[in-house]
Amino acid sequence: MTHHFFHALYFLFACSNTPSDFDMDYSVPGTWADATRIEEVTQASCNEDMTQVIETIPKASTKFLNDNLIITYPNAHFRCDQSVQAFVKYTKKGYAVLMQPTEMNPVWVAKCDCGYNLETSIPNAKSKELRLFHRGDSFGRESIIREIQVESK
Repeated sequence: MTHHFFHALYFLFACSNTPSDFDMDYSVPGTWADATRIEEVTQASCNEDMTQVIETIPKASTKFLNDNLIITYPNAHFRCDQSVQAFVKYTKKGYAVLMQPTEMNPVWVAKCDCGYNLETSIPNAKSKELRLFHRGDSFGRESIIREIQVESK
């Protein structure tokens, strides 16, 4: 009887949609191998108005406040119900930040897209210069990295 109980628990947790630290895929492309994961990314609820998301050129903005470089990326195009993570590395030209899904190799995906308002910060920033990169997941194809225009405030 105990044997069945553990099998039931296994299937309960194996089929759960709740992400855990065990499910997270921190894989980054080779050129980002020296990047550090930013611990906190604020992800607002889904903007389902995809016309607004698709028809506007993706832009982000930064502001420098109390030695923190705050990055705001409105209408970041990802899949519905897809959590996002960020990685940062310091370069000769300032900071480079990569925003990508937490799960890069999902087994299944939602059949809808969202525009998420994302915000994160780099504490004790040494530079106000930032290059932002966006990467989609690898479901059904190789992921693509593209640079996002950034405006400083």
